[in-house]
Amino acid sequence: GLQFFEARRDENALFLANHNARIDWIIGLFMGSVVNQRVSFVTEAFIMILPIIGWFRYLVEDMFVFRSFKQDKDRMEKNIQAFHDSKCTRWVFLCPEGAIVDFSHADKQYVKDCNKFCQSMGLEPFEMVLTPRYKGLQCFNKIVTNGVDCDATDLSVTMTYTQNGEKLSKPLKDANRVIPDLWVILKGNLTCHVNVRELVLSNDPEVMKHQIMRDYAFKDRLLKHFWVHGEYPQEADAGLPESASSPYEEVPVPHTLQNASLFGQFALWGSVLGYFGVLYWAYYILVSFYIIIMVSHITGEILANGQSRESIPFEGLTKALLFRMIGREGAAKPESKPARVELNAVEPEPESQIPSRNVV
Repeated sequence: GLQFFEARRDENALFLANHNARIDWIIGLFMGSVVNQRVSFVTEAFIMILPIIGWFRYLVEDMFVFRSFKQDKDRMEKNIQAFHDSKCTRWVFLCPEGAIVDFSHADKQYVKDCNKFCQSMGLEPFEMVLTPRYKGLQCFNKIVTNGVDCDATDLSVTMTYTQNGEKLSKPLKDANRVIPDLWVILKGNLTCHVNVRELVLSNDPEVMKHQIMRDYAFKDRLLKHFWVHGEYPQEADAGLPESASSPYEEVPVPHTLQNASLFGQFALWGSVLGYFGVLYWAYYILVSFYIIIMVSHITGEILANGQSRESIPFEGLTKALLFRMIGREGAAKPESKPARVELNAVEPEPESQIPSRNVV
């Protein structure tokens, strides 16, 4: 349960998560808030140019990548070393998949490429996750090892989502799957189901490649189990980790406290702005900003053929424009319809090859 996170309070930790939603960062912040721990993210550099949240994440020194480790290595290592030098501990969330596939022709081709890579590694093609990008991953081990280039005990995170009883995280070939984003949250009753376990990663790139691929095969089996049964396994089953010794538990969201904090901040700002006689103008600026966000989202969804891509405000419109410029947008999301998706059986890895201790 929550003791797993308590054990890493005030310590550096690296969380390696699957990437089937655009709101993973919100889950990461919430997990850190449970034990009052600072949280950082490894994310695409595109995010830091987006207004408000993107600028904020830049100011708090998240790690931004440009898709090429050759370009990013020095900047990543300087960021890691700067935190070590300042004695500031943090949890860093990284999604090794590095991408989310929607429903365009380019996305479907990328899934096929991932399947081919799995086969080249002697694994069955993944059906719930993409293949992880392993190049340069050993650099992030230094977050846990205080800058020392050696093996590290990281944390493997598997997340899946349900809303009003419906499983949103479906197989990649399912036309009815939903990729949760900010607007899905606003519909309410969204639940994230999280499985966490320890994962030892080598600092040898070739060894790490096989370790991370086995870990993703493991994630794929966990997500298949949830897709079929509506829950993660409670007992050792087909090579999946036994969780009876560390049962899943619900982490309540402190709605009352959060709403009280929000209204308190509004009241404080309202008092300050009223004192200086600019409350009237602040009201119109706030309303105008809300309208801009609304128009941005609607326009982005139209340009993206009905797909919403808002992990933070303005991302949907900006990405839709960029994708159209490079001809990637392709096909629209298929209309929802009943679908039967057959999941392939996967031979379990020997548990000795996949270290597992705690599940939350």
